[in-house]
Amino acid sequence: MEDLITAGVSREMVAAVHDIVSAEAVSVFSAEFLWAAALESNSTLPKSVSIAAGAADLLGLTAKKMRPSPKKHTESFTGPIVQLRDEESLTFGEVKIQTVRKGRSCEIAVLLSDDNLRNSHEWFSTKETLVVEGEVTSIPGKGLHISSPARVQPLRETMLFSAE
Repeated sequence: MEDLITAGVSREMVAAVHDIVSAEAVSVFSAEFLWAAALESNSTLPKSVSIAAGAADLLGLTAKKMRPSPKKHTESFTGPIVQLRDEESLTFGEVKIQTVRKGRSCEIAVLLSDDNLRNSHEWFSTKETLVVEGEVTSIPGKGLHISSPARVQPLRETMLFSAE
């Protein structure tokens, strides 16, 4: 796929060729390339290309794969821990913070592992306000959740409150 993109092939071009070879009247699509007189022709590149109608499915799949994947929407929140869950049988835990999202008060569960889980006990007992960053998902029956936080730390440890 990267070779196609490097060579200048676009999703739109692949989709257009797909549409052409998918037409019932087309058995083979052929194209010849003529270089502008001002440019030197590269003898290692093909002067023509032919694509059989049988390649339509592959072209369609290629066009779909070239579609940009949706960007993850990372959000940042601050809020106090209102719940801590740490079960001995599991290697991960969870905190819920009370915060505001899209202008509404809510609680967001944040999955924790390793150091953050150990630190969460102190954060909970000292009523720390946390800074949390990650992609929020809504889980039916469970509410808002961040399963892979990019950042979890007490607000007091941010640059905003660093000692000089």
